[in-house]
Amino acid sequence: MLRASQYVSVLLFLFSGLTACKKEAEAPTAPVRLFSNGREIKDETVKWRFAKQSGTFFTDPPTLSDPNFYVQYLKPDTAVFGKSSLTFIDRHSGEQHLFYSPYLVQVRNPDDLLRLCLKYKGPLLYTLPTNGYAYLTQEVRVGYMPNGASSIRLSVLRYRCRQTTSGYIDIKGLLFNEFDETVISRVPAGDTVAIQESSVTIPVQR
Repeated sequence: MLRASQYVSVLLFLFSGLTACKKEAEAPTAPVRLFSNGREIKDETVKWRFAKQSGTFFTDPPTLSDPNFYVQYLKPDTAVFGKSSLTFIDRHSGEQHLFYSPYLVQVRNPDDLLRLCLKYKGPLLYTLPTNGYAYLTQEVRVGYMPNGASSIRLSVLRYRCRQTTSGYIDIKGLLFNEFDETVISRVPAGDTVAIQESSVTIPVQR
């Protein structure tokens, strides 16, 4: 499985405006979906137990208040997020904008469960294996914005992947992407995937 720690750090930093305040775990207001053994678990008690074990991670992101979190366009098809110097290429169709990073994200194999959870993925680029990671790919961030708008709505995908079938791995994180329903049938018995989808609106600078 691709581990969150293997992402280049600049791609995974959590902006302060998206981080929930520390508090006792509460029932999340946005739905948490849980998958194992090739199916979705509908039992609310089981879902709540798993969410509670994750602390405050699956609570809704609060209203964004960080003035340093925005999208700035350097060119019509090139943007940066906040004060980061990492550029993303914007490929848009209608109101949907897909922002592609450079090839910086390490992937162990094409069947990586976390990668399969993402609805929008960059292509895989084979490279000489490094610490078991044989591929590089792009991070894809998903947003929706009418032409000429001053703000953009970013998709937010919180995830937790707990793997026990080949060693114990338990990772969680946040990506600006959406969930790919086709992965459900590929979650093996013994592994558990939880996701929560929401969105956040941030300013656009041109």
